[in-house]
Amino acid sequence: MERDHQQDAGQDTAWLDRLIRELEPLAEQTHDLETIVAIRHVIERHGSGPYPPEDLAALTGVDVAGVQRALDEMVRAGLAAKGDTPPADEA
Repeated sequence: MERDHQQDAGQDTAWLDRLIRELEPLAEQTHDLETIVAIRHVIERHGSGPYPPEDLAALTGVDVAGVQRALDEMVRAGLAAKGDTPPADEA
């Protein structure tokens, strides 16, 4: 009886596993948005940089991969530039 109940419980949560997998990209985007806000706060406090991703990670408390992903998104959106090139509206 207990084994049947455990098996039924496992089947009842399969939908939850699917939902979590489907929400992972949204969670990553939300994390990236939080990282972008943290980077903005660093810039407001310490100036426009440039800052290596490792420094931004240390200042924001976010892992380097998360910072790099957020920086790449900022570059695609025209909010930042790679290297010493200023964003499009400042060039």
